[in-house]
Amino acid sequence: MRTAVIGASGYTGGELLRLLSGHPQFEVTVASAHSHAGEQVTSIHPQLQSYAGHRFATVDEIDFSTIELVFLALPHGESAALIATIPS
Repeated sequence: MRTAVIGASGYTGGELLRLLSGHPQFEVTVASAHSHAGEQVTSIHPQLQSYAGHRFATVDEIDFSTIELVFLALPHGESAALIATIPS
């Protein structure tokens, strides 16, 4: 299942990336972190070597038509505001 993790640079986002990396049914295609956009995922989460070569994207860069599942690892108010903008 093609998956995006929004808020991937924080603790919860990093744990989601870790859990999903070993799961046979999920493929993290986008790790989003607005404040770290363009940086390597491993620069923030060096323990996640399975994401070597992956860069954080902004939400605006996500092509939601290619994503089947979105995890939001943002503060509650930010998640609530963002949900309304994600196409179904």
